[in-house]
Amino acid sequence: MRKTDATFKVESGVKIDGATGGTLTVEAPTANGTVLVTFRPKGRQRKYTLTLPEVCDMIAWRVAKKEA
Repeated sequence: MRKTDATFKVESGVKIDGATGGTLTVEAPTANGTVLVTFRPKGRQRKYTLTLPEVCDMIAWRVAKKEA
């Protein structure tokens, strides 16, 4: 199991909070196994955090919607 956070730069394709791009962080699992995914738009203080199952649900819903 991974012990450190994974951080990714998102340069394009995202427009949130008036910013294009930002930083996506997948945090290491907590003691109870919860994994958090956080996105912070470039140049903003606000962070958006969801659990990994919530993110998976959103991805599956969007793909299903596009395929319909």
